[in-house]
Amino acid sequence: MKGMRAFVRVVCVVLGAVPLASLPACNEFDLTIQEEEERPLEAPVAEILSPSFGAVFNHVYTFPLMGSVEDAEDLEQTLLATWSSDLDGEIASPTPTPTGGVQVDEPVLSVGLHTVTLTVTDSDEMEGSDSVDIEVCGVEDEGHLQLQSGGHAWTRIVAGEADAVNELYLIEPDLQVISLDVAEEQLVLKDLGYYEACTQLVFRLVTSIGNETYDSDVDGNFVIDPIQPNFWHVNVEDGADNDFNDILLDVWGGVPEGDMPPGFGDEEPPPPE
Repeated sequence: MKGMRAFVRVVCVVLGAVPLASLPACNEFDLTIQEEEERPLEAPVAEILSPSFGAVFNHVYTFPLMGSVEDAEDLEQTLLATWSSDLDGEIASPTPTPTGGVQVDEPVLSVGLHTVTLTVTDSDEMEGSDSVDIEVCGVEDEGHLQLQSGGHAWTRIVAGEADAVNELYLIEPDLQVISLDVAEEQLVLKDLGYYEACTQLVFRLVTSIGNETYDSDVDGNFVIDPIQPNFWHVNVEDGADNDFNDILLDVWGGVPEGDMPPGFGDEEPPPPE
């Protein structure tokens, strides 16, 4: 019985040469059961460590579910822990580690908004839980430049036509000037800021050659070449010669806060391809 303890106190009968009448009343056993005040049972505690509330993930990449459980009466490894989603139902029921860790390395979640819950149950069938809201997003068709994980987006102009004034802008999801003269800013890295997974980046090129102006929103298009996850080569055509080399642009996504794109840092930028 949890929270309960009992012990016996025995008072002995004293016999001997001393007359019993001269002794205090001690001629029988006093058998007493004393109980400690019963402590109320405590429910187990669950805590989700990752993902964080509001996180967004691309469905083509796996991410772990990490949490911890504990109980005042039961050993952690004897607790029943379950991860679940209001959209997909039960995800997994890993056995807690001796320190209470409960992790699912590669959960399978459908595209959509999820309330992910970690529930823990002890031997008295008492429960504790913790929940976070996350989003698992889908990816657009090939040809879209859509960030595959959350983080900073960076650009680097690899090349641009020297006989034209090429202005390059980011127009979605927000408006930013990347360069007002591409030829003057070749190999310059620019941090566009933090974007969630599945954010689609849309660029705009405005080219001036003599008295003529070309606008990619009307006259041209972008050829997006995915090289590896969160890294693209972008070729932009202004419509004048259809050679798709007016701007050659590298784009990275998912770069952690405070970091630079892979291969950079304190090193000199690699030569243009």
